[in-house]
This record gives sequence, C-alpha cells and structure tokens, in this order.
Amino acid sequence: QACETTTNGSTGNVDLFFSEYMEGSSFNKALEIANFSGSSINLSNYELRLSSNGSITWNSNSYSFPNNASIANTGVYVIMHGSAAVCNDVEDDLNNSINGFNGNDAIGLFKNGVLIDILGTLGDDSDYAKNVTMVRNEDVIAGSSIFNINEWTIYDLAKSH
Repeated sequence: QACETTTNGSTGNVDLFFSEYMEGSSFNKALEIANFSGSSINLSNYELRLSSNGSITWNSNSYSFPNNASIANTGVYVIMHGSAAVCNDVEDDLNNSINGFNGNDAIGLFKNGVLIDILGTLGDDSDYAKNVTMVRNEDVIAGSSIFNINEWTIYDLAKSH
C-alpha cells in the first residue's frame, strides 16, 4: 500500500492538495500532491514550507518545484528524500531539506504565498504521523489550512514492496 499513488478522487476540486505522506525510518520520507481540478496545473506558483519541532513560524528554506513542472489532471507529484531506500521508483523530484521532516513537523502547501493545505499543526510539536504512511481519504476534495487527522487513512511504517 505504501508505494501506491493516489488515483481516485472526484474532478472539479478547487486546487491541489496533499494526497499521501510517508514518514518512515531513517530517510524514507516522501510527500505526494494530487490534482483533481479537471485540468493540468503548472507548479510555478506553488511551494512547500516546513515548520520544525513546534515552531510557530515556517522555516526560511522552502521547496520550489522545478521549472516547467506540472501535474496532469488526476495525476500526482511525488517529492522524496534523496536517500530514501523504499519506493524510490515513483518520485518526480528529490529534495532533502523539505523531506527532512519528522512526525511532529508541520508541512504547508502554498499557492502564491497563501497556505492551501497543511500536514500537522503549526506550533504543535506532538507526533501526528511518526513511522507511518498516511493516504488522504477518497471523499476529501480539497486541501485545508487546518489539519484534520480524520481525513487520512494511516498505515503502519513506510515499507518497500
């Protein structure tokens, strides 16, 4: 289950959203973003930001997508840690700083500087997803600036197939 990408969802969603999160042992970490908007989306206006260990602010380093990167309608974009030992046949990009997160770090998906989806809660350092893979439930049709664990199905440890 851990390496499958999200392929279900209803089209016509407002925007991109996090669809899968992998926080496994060592560097086995990945983020997946899905597009069910009805058309291809260029990623030039999007970025990811990390907030570590309960900080109430976003770290200064953010992740910008590569030039000309896009997500086709019903497609996903996977960013993995460069030293991941599992699932490394599905990545679209490698990035060690944004994927340096732990199970208590907030990660935000931003469009034009505005938060459109979040993993975890800014300012809260409690573990919400440690050594697990989370997959967004099929009935979730949009991102949210408030994290809701009930929108996710949680699987034990990120592991290879």
